[in-house]
Amino acid sequence: IISDSFSEAGSTGNGGTITITAGANISTKDLDSSSFSTGGDAENGGQINLKAGENISTENVISSSFSEIGNSGNGAAGGDIIGNNTVIATYSISDTQNSGNGGNVTLEAQQTIKDLEVFTLSSDFISGAVEIKSKGDLSLENTNILTSKNLIIDYPWGEPVTLDVGKEGESGNVTVTSN
Repeated sequence: IISDSFSEAGSTGNGGTITITAGANISTKDLDSSSFSTGGDAENGGQINLKAGENISTENVISSSFSEIGNSGNGAAGGDIIGNNTVIATYSISDTQNSGNGGNVTLEAQQTIKDLEVFTLSSDFISGAVEIKSKGDLSLENTNILTSKNLIIDYPWGEPVTLDVGKEGESGNVTVTSN
């Protein structure tokens, strides 16, 4: 599911909100809600919400704001959670102007969270916080949490952009809670 706002010549609006709710399992391909501009300001990445009575299985989940020459807004992103080497990324990046905060990521599962790569970044301010909650004994398997790193953004409508983490904003907080 893609809900993007894109412009080559001017500013863009917000990425749209994606919400999927099910009483049982949710299984998806990529989910992307972003604001991307090569010629102006980019607004906020959209919120992505997945709520299931049982398991959530998804590919990449991306909420981002990117601008080559203008300001960028904020990234945003919000049963057991089972990925398939899934990337959950939320970031705010501007090559030449100011960027907002990377979006926060919250993962809440009955017991198991596995096979995920969670990534948040801001090129100027605070990378998003990552919060992991479990309603029972938590099993966190094969999951990487990075609140800043080198990043290559490969969009189909432009050249890839590589960011060096050495000049990026602060890392976000990581909190893990198990009941």
